[in-house]
Amino acid sequence: GLNHVTRKWSEPVDRTANLLITVPGGGAGPGGVLVCSEDAITYRNQGHAPVRASIPRRFRHLGHPSRATMDHVRRMTTTKSTGNPKKRSNGAVTQHDGNSGSSSNNNNSSSNGDDNDEPGVLVITTATHKQKGLFFFLCQTEFGDVFKVTLSYTDESVQDVHVRYFDTLPPAIGLSVLKSGFLFSASEFGNHYLFQIVGIGSDSDVGGNRLTAARKQIVRFAPRTPENLSLVDELDSLSPLIDMHVGDLARENSQQMYALCGRGARSTLRVLRHGLSVSEMAVSEVPGNPTGVWAIRRTHGAEYHQYIVVSFVNVTIVLSIGERVEEVFDTGLLNPVPTLSVHTLADDSIVQVHPGGVRRLVAGKPPEEWHPPGQKKISQCAINDRQVVVALTGGDVVYFEVNQSGVLVDRHQASLGNDVACVALAPVPAGRRRSLYLSVGGFDQTVRVFSLDPEHPMRQLTVQALPALASSLCFASMQGGSSTQQQSKKLFLYVGLSNGISIRSVLDETDGSLGDARKRFLGTKPVRLRPVVVDGETGVVALSSRSWLAYMHHGRFEMNPLSYDTLVWASSFASEQCPEGLVCCAGNTLRIVTIDRLAEMFNQTVLPLRYTPRQYAVNTNTNHLIVVEADDNTVPYGQRAALRGIGDDAGDEAENGTSQHAVKRRRVMESSSDGDADAKTQQTKKKNKGDDDDDDSESDSDDEETEEEKQLRIEAEQAFMGHPRPGAGTWGSCIRIVEPSQAETVRVIELDNNEAAFSVCVLPFAEYSAANSSKSASASTAAAANAKQPELFVAVGTVQDYRLFPRSFSKCFIRVYRLASDGASMELVHKTEVEEPVLAMVPFQKRLLAGVGNRLRLYQMGRSSLLRKSENKLFPSAIKTLRTLGDRVYVGDMCEGFFVVQYNRTERRLHIFADTVAPRFVTASCVVDFHTVCGGDKFGNVFVNRLPAELSTAAHQQQLAVSRARWANTMGSKAENEMDDVVQFHVGDTVTSIHKVALAAGAPEVLLFTTLGGSIGTLLPFSSRDDVDFFSHLEMHLRHERPPLCGRDHMAFRSYYFPVKDCIDGDLCEQFAALVYKRQVFIAQELVSSPAQVTRKLEEIRNRIL
Repeated sequence: GLNHVTRKWSEPVDRTANLLITVPGGGAGPGGVLVCSEDAITYRNQGHAPVRASIPRRFRHLGHPSRATMDHVRRMTTTKSTGNPKKRSNGAVTQHDGNSGSSSNNNNSSSNGDDNDEPGVLVITTATHKQKGLFFFLCQTEFGDVFKVTLSYTDESVQDVHVRYFDTLPPAIGLSVLKSGFLFSASEFGNHYLFQIVGIGSDSDVGGNRLTAARKQIVRFAPRTPENLSLVDELDSLSPLIDMHVGDLARENSQQMYALCGRGARSTLRVLRHGLSVSEMAVSEVPGNPTGVWAIRRTHGAEYHQYIVVSFVNVTIVLSIGERVEEVFDTGLLNPVPTLSVHTLADDSIVQVHPGGVRRLVAGKPPEEWHPPGQKKISQCAINDRQVVVALTGGDVVYFEVNQSGVLVDRHQASLGNDVACVALAPVPAGRRRSLYLSVGGFDQTVRVFSLDPEHPMRQLTVQALPALASSLCFASMQGGSSTQQQSKKLFLYVGLSNGISIRSVLDETDGSLGDARKRFLGTKPVRLRPVVVDGETGVVALSSRSWLAYMHHGRFEMNPLSYDTLVWASSFASEQCPEGLVCCAGNTLRIVTIDRLAEMFNQTVLPLRYTPRQYAVNTNTNHLIVVEADDNTVPYGQRAALRGIGDDAGDEAENGTSQHAVKRRRVMESSSDGDADAKTQQTKKKNKGDDDDDDSESDSDDEETEEEKQLRIEAEQAFMGHPRPGAGTWGSCIRIVEPSQAETVRVIELDNNEAAFSVCVLPFAEYSAANSSKSASASTAAAANAKQPELFVAVGTVQDYRLFPRSFSKCFIRVYRLASDGASMELVHKTEVEEPVLAMVPFQKRLLAGVGNRLRLYQMGRSSLLRKSENKLFPSAIKTLRTLGDRVYVGDMCEGFFVVQYNRTERRLHIFADTVAPRFVTASCVVDFHTVCGGDKFGNVFVNRLPAELSTAAHQQQLAVSRARWANTMGSKAENEMDDVVQFHVGDTVTSIHKVALAAGAPEVLLFTTLGGSIGTLLPFSSRDDVDFFSHLEMHLRHERPPLCGRDHMAFRSYYFPVKDCIDGDLCEQFAALVYKRQVFIAQELVSSPAQVTRKLEEIRNRIL
């Protein structure tokens, strides 16, 4: 039957087999499967003998791990070769017998020895490319090396399997070959890449041999940067997101997110700023500060703009757009006057409005002029394709229209009796001769909508009171509904207020009424609105103390800030070099910019790191970030340069080539350092991808590559291919000081003696004075005293000779460094040996509170070491997180949840008086208030625990003091009080950090959490019971209307480990806009509301966060 599977053939395979690849059959190939196992790929088919081929390995010193000791690796890196090794091409191959250990190339010392001493290679992902008469497979190993696998066959008989080295990419969880000739690599960690296939690897001389039972040949090669693949684009990914800090360290008056991301060679520190990324195409200084800028076309239907008109206080200049942008004087526009607006009408005429009148330019005819009567001046104006409206001083409004004869005629004049602050004309609908709506903002804090119907011109349709003076108005025809059945466009009226608030209302085109008003705070300056073109559709740019862009993206309304300087004016711009952009002015500069990606709410500044970041701390005096990094199974940074030159010259050959990845994405080059010597680094930001071709053509004539550029490129290539792997238990670790405003490294301290840093903390010590410091530190101590800032120290928890499995180590330390007054350097004061690794440290009452294994200790600064002042040994397992507030300490245990500890200053005792009921594998924590703590565990749960209310009473404190002795001496027992579970929610990914923070000015505080997979989420507290009821019922309906794609019950997923409690799934509620309109109406009626009101409620919730 159709539902039955019958076994027709079975055959035993290698016990290390982990992956099957389908081989095309029928007329396209021989059929069967490829079985991927350790070190080999085997072809199998029914009735066919197995055909087995080996997978080439890297040279040991270039990345393949070995079970040999690190002493052997160090001996290779420090001993100079006495012979003259022969040069060979990059990616050369060496073959030797795995049983005898003999090699055909004696110059490769890393290829000698017993090959059974190293683990095999496994294939982790594959991709199949098939076309008529041709198919091949791309197989990637766990080290990132990609091999091309082909078959030699006749009919259904396979004679051989060929495995050839193709390229090296970061390890991926999936590869996909597109029919258009592109390869997409979904990286396991870090950014995802899109490559163009420029070669099929047929000329590669690195290939695996056919294996027999008698002899096992191992082929070795040196990896290289991609040659058969050309990087086209990359998709940013924060995975794995290890930790994050949220704060305004760069002093930009807005919050930045400093994320520690990546693993190994691809580790990064990413500075996330809320806003769309902006790329500058051109920047030019102008003589003065412009008051307005417009880009106009020579004809209405032209694809690109021809002129840029820049207005100043008393003059106007016109710039011609071509191969060069230069000023012109023959356009017919008035230059010795300021311009209020300029526009190209539908009849290809150009209208310029200035305070002294209206000037119209028609090709082949003399200019037409209109001047206001008497001594009046034009204060405001609005122009669309066929109509012109000007507002005069005193409150008069004059309406012009292009008639059927192509003449701009005065249709109507009206006196409003009040000065006009701003005006706006609705765009002319397609197929119509005129727009029917005019909006006027007055100094009486109102906005009025007038009809432009020829039968009843300037008839008032509606009036809306405003909370402040209107500073700007703008009409925009945008998509009104986000459902599949309501894609018609609606006319929106945007109102910018003088207090920095923007209001968006829907204009009912049947009666001219305004409704569904939605407000948003944009900045501290009056809002100026301008219509622009975004992704081929109408959008609105709002300029305040920060620039914002309102647009529709994939059927959803978005309003996001621009991560750019404060702009004074902006208009749409289109040219051959910039098909869609903005021409804007900021200060005394004229700029042409483009919006990079409309779907990304955050833009990133990336700083590459040496090793996997573990923790961070903030220098509160200078806002510098201090990051500790550590990697297992890696060669320390100071030994890599020597390691590249051992036994072969593949590294030298790689230096002479050109790295496409180094061109596409600049990486940092860090100077080599030994021991505790520090090194300064230089950081270069990502370069725009669009200008690579132009730059490549110009670089041929540049001078030869400098040594610094050469080292930078080598570092970029090595980071793309991965660091050498000498074996487990070999650590590389460093301490990095980062200047946050430019995301630049100012100091790097490399740790020696195989120490790895896992925790860091910045704190002042109360008992430590300048008298206890060394003479070399007296200058920095005096400078700190003169600045009236406390002298800060950095405590770093390290482990020496650490092995993860089985867990072992030789020593553990707490290093204490003294920070310089400028925060750019620090020096080691002393090291204190401890019994267990220190995973968490916090400052506590000007002392150091550290979690030493399962011990909670309070340290005081000493002259030669830290002095132990208090200790509690009653925690069941290792301490993972520490948070303090007042005299309370909130301890996150690695396996048992939270413990609340009270510190008694008189007795110097740390007493556990409360814990949680259920065990939790805590990975992150945050104190919400004195009685409440929020946490996350490694199983993907976010939860909030709260102490009972009676614990704060005086009677309970007395009872607590009486029972303290009884509980203090009970090893392993539960605390006398239990915390209540207030909130429980399953996120689905390991939570790595939680922060209580307000993300925007004036916004309420939220709980922001990050996950290992790179997600950033927030928990927003509701302020009213009505909101709780509304969203609870909305979530209930959407559970039935939008079930998960895999068919699982939504409630069961959010209650994966504990039943979901008092938390509403906002991601599910956002799916309301994706429903068909009929279901939206049904749900809205059940909520006693309308679809517009539901979407408005959702938008208000989003605006509370950002």
